[in-house]
Amino acid sequence: MFDAGQVNEALIAFQDAQNFDPENAKIYNSIGIIRLKQKNYKEAYMNFEKALTLAPANTRIRKNLMLAKKKFKE
Repeated sequence: MFDAGQVNEALIAFQDAQNFDPENAKIYNSIGIIRLKQKNYKEAYMNFEKALTLAPANTRIRKNLMLAKKKFKE
C-alpha cells in the first residue's frame, strides 16, 4: 500500500505526463485511480469519463467509471 506522500508524488507525475500527452487514456485512468484512493470521487469520475472518451472500448476504464459514480453517490 502506498502512503499519502507516494500517492501525491504519483499524481504529480501523471499530471506532468498529461501535459505532454493529453490524449492518453491510460494517464486519465491512472489519475482517476489515484483520486479514488484519495476518496475524491468527483475528480475520479471526471478523469475516468475523459479516459473513456479517449478509449471507448476499454472495459477496465468503464468499470472504474461506474465504481467512481457509485462512490460519489454514497
